[in-house]
Amino acid sequence: MQKIVKINILSPFLLFFASAFSAVAVQACFQRPGFDIPTLITPLNFHTEDRVYAYHADLLQMVLKKTEEEYGPCKLIVIETNKPLNRIHLYIDGGQLFDTVDSTVNPSRDQKLLPIRFPIYRGFMGYRVMIIREGDQARFNGINSLETMRSITIGAGMNWYDRKLVQQQNIPTVTGDDLGALYRMLPVGRFDAILRGVHEVKIDELRVKASGHSLEKNLVLAYPLPVNFYVRKSHHLLAERLRSGLEKGLADGSFQTFFYQHPLIKETLKRAKLEKRKFLYLCNPTLSPDSPLEKPKYWYKAWPDSVVQCSRHTTSDDAI
Repeated sequence: MQKIVKINILSPFLLFFASAFSAVAVQACFQRPGFDIPTLITPLNFHTEDRVYAYHADLLQMVLKKTEEEYGPCKLIVIETNKPLNRIHLYIDGGQLFDTVDSTVNPSRDQKLLPIRFPIYRGFMGYRVMIIREGDQARFNGINSLETMRSITIGAGMNWYDRKLVQQQNIPTVTGDDLGALYRMLPVGRFDAILRGVHEVKIDELRVKASGHSLEKNLVLAYPLPVNFYVRKSHHLLAERLRSGLEKGLADGSFQTFFYQHPLIKETLKRAKLEKRKFLYLCNPTLSPDSPLEKPKYWYKAWPDSVVQCSRHTTSDDAI
């Protein structure tokens, strides 16, 4: 079990921790006061009692172990925090507190931080399922195309890519301040559904603990939305270590084994029943050209050629 430190969003200890643990890069991890070996710090945005679902942290642990012979020992430290993701990115960019975080790919993020081009959830973030009001499934049984989706209203965060995507398809949207607000707005009828990455359904339960909703059973709105590990721009050796460990795991099959055996993925597959759902595919023209869309080995399910082509060559609003 990794060492876990709790930090409250308003705690002054956070700033002390950030400065006191200023680090020197050693062997692609960081030597910090009080530790006898280099360390790597990553955030956890739900409570430690649910630590079993911390997929990204467990994957980092596997990667560090697979690269220990080449890069040396490294202790993973997982910090429980309710800091918003944009603040965590600022800490990483400034070389403070956190060393790496898992985040969805977008052009702005790619400019500020250094991405490791490996889709760690194998495409699950782009498998958007709908959270609907409890008891509303019968209404959604007749929704099986983009055209019929225009009869419902989607709730989304202001900066969610989903919001732009569904608006481009002329699907009505309502904006909420944050995830908790969206889950409160759904049962009272402010909109009809929230789109979430298929694995986020469980994470939302851990973070929000809302009621009055259920998982829609029939559809996936699918588009390429990889989740990569990100590090500070200047931390090239760390990026090389993470990339090396992920690629080694993919090559020897240990990454695939890890994926299917992880509690978060096992519960996701059991609940979502992806094999029984209809996939409606959309483009994501904002993807970096070096995202490995054409290589099925990186993904849970190979992307159709039409999605690969339109995501590579499209700069406007397109759907498949």
